[in-house]
Amino acid sequence: MRKVLLCLFLVIFPISTVFSAERILLDQSGGGSSENSKRSDFSEIKPEAILDENRTLVQHQAIITEIQGILNDPKISDFNWLDLACGKGQIILHVDMNLSEEMRKKVNFWGYDLCKEFLDVADEKSKNTGFKSRHFLLGDLAKLDDVLPASRTFDFITLTNTVHEISPRDLPIVLFDSILRLSENGSLFIYDMENLPSPELGSVPWRNYEIKEILKEFFTTMGSTDYCPFPGQWLHKTCTAWNVQIKKGYFPKEAREMVKIKGKIIERTQNKILELLKRRLTVCNRELEKTRDHGIETEKEYNEVQALLFEFWALNNAIKKF
Repeated sequence: MRKVLLCLFLVIFPISTVFSAERILLDQSGGGSSENSKRSDFSEIKPEAILDENRTLVQHQAIITEIQGILNDPKISDFNWLDLACGKGQIILHVDMNLSEEMRKKVNFWGYDLCKEFLDVADEKSKNTGFKSRHFLLGDLAKLDDVLPASRTFDFITLTNTVHEISPRDLPIVLFDSILRLSENGSLFIYDMENLPSPELGSVPWRNYEIKEILKEFFTTMGSTDYCPFPGQWLHKTCTAWNVQIKKGYFPKEAREMVKIKGKIIERTQNKILELLKRRLTVCNRELEKTRDHGIETEKEYNEVQALLFEFWALNNAIKKF
């Protein structure tokens, strides 16, 4: 049935018809019966979060390893860590195995998420960590100012597996507000997937080279001509991913005055993101038109077209928000 729907879409409807793509995708999501399938923008996508006590994600391993190195310093007695989009607390499940009791006693942990149910689970899981203090805040990533004052700074901020769920228009806001809350030598660690194991309605996974362009625009506008963090790329079994570490201590003096030109930084970075979205949409349209002309013959081709339709729908919705 799904193949028939896809073929009908490609044969009957023009590629530019967003409504048709949306209808097809909702049908694939179970006739529009799920909560996610009823929602039409990023801010309304129902959040999901992993919680697996028998698993350590590679990105979390990298983060805890970084924290190990910092907390080994005997001069450090307080370490303020903010985990944005903390979910159910997967990242802190195994800290007792990788951070000594003395290390954990230095940690003031802050979890921030849009879902209260997730925060309640994370709070419960954090009780056995041995952290110096624990705090959990409810809020939207794009509205950090409403919940957490900029005067509250952190030595380490993490944002993992979430960027693809952030409305592209809001991405510069999230990036700016996160950097603003770094302490003098604080670090921001971001990790996300370039391609998802299975398509998610409304999500826009960014490629490594696109993140590079976004960061270049952001830091150049900020006045940082010498320092622009380089995003890494990682090959996993089911997907590829990217990461970046932003170190406040590497900022030139003029870049530390970024708050004075916040509007300019965000606007120019948004313009770059819009340019990237339109570029991707052009490529997506071209590939869908090829499929419409040549048809779908194999399961692999069907999966590719399904991914293109998810991409087409998400890109159009993202562009409409600018």
